[in-house]
Amino acid sequence: MPKEAMQKRFEYPKSLPTVPVELQDLGQVLDWISVITDRDREQVLKLLKAEHMQPGSNVRRAFAKAKLKRYCWSEELDQFYDQTDSFLYELLIWNLNKLKRQMRRRIKRYLCCGYDRVLKILVTGDGLGIDALYLTQMGHEVTYFEVGSYSRAFAKKLFQQANADVTILTNPSQIKHEGYDMVLCLDVLEHVLEPEWMVSQLSNYLRYGGNLITHAPFYMIHKNYPTHLKGNRKYCGNLKLYEKHSLRLVDGAWSWCPLVFEKVGPDSKICRKDRFRRLVLQLTGLYILLGRISVLPFLWIHSMRRRKSRWFGER
Repeated sequence: MPKEAMQKRFEYPKSLPTVPVELQDLGQVLDWISVITDRDREQVLKLLKAEHMQPGSNVRRAFAKAKLKRYCWSEELDQFYDQTDSFLYELLIWNLNKLKRQMRRRIKRYLCCGYDRVLKILVTGDGLGIDALYLTQMGHEVTYFEVGSYSRAFAKKLFQQANADVTILTNPSQIKHEGYDMVLCLDVLEHVLEPEWMVSQLSNYLRYGGNLITHAPFYMIHKNYPTHLKGNRKYCGNLKLYEKHSLRLVDGAWSWCPLVFEKVGPDSKICRKDRFRRLVLQLTGLYILLGRISVLPFLWIHSMRRRKSRWFGER
């Protein structure tokens, strides 16, 4: 028998829900959060319903209670991320939203078209671990990194319930440089003080030829998202943020939700397909540039977050 025939063929699952089945059970989710936060189930349910009706409302209230200045980084903001449980509700409802589910489908489509082997993937800033679980269920070898203690606690319960073999890291020093075929970083860069430094780190984690898949709504300076830093609006529509760190744009959605970059060497050449795709995404980037001035052209996104969110168990 030929050696190639003896090798096990890698196949993606034909059907994979964009929301884990483990999150279809509202009672189970309430129990998890109740244990993690020490809140009673009725209070947890009330906070989840409030988030469903108005995305971002829990973080906004907790932010105001902490008396922090919106859209500005501070040491107190750094502590806020670790001390508040408000992101649990925001992230749960966001992951049920149509926009986030579409993002997962796009990532799956890209992987299915480009790879027929198991990848080593780092998912950083994944919060509740839903993206990490999704990629694991696709058959890849996934490492999850998150700094928020409440989110990590939820992710551990999710991985355990799904019987998913996900490596969990809690310290950035544990992440291997040039140790991954792909890095996934969604909705993180708009929160960090130095996005350029963060992108350089993400690039360092990749092997040459590996991909960074990212989404960063720098333009969303809105009252319901007070932890988005106003100083980062200058990166709206800015591909140089990535290019200066050996990352070349190769694919992505027209809305930049998400973008796909490849880590390249100094002698790498751009193929025609990449040139065309890059041109299309640069043109839509002109629209995203408007975010440097105002959030108004993007209020439809917040509206989609409110109108297109499912509730637990909805199909």
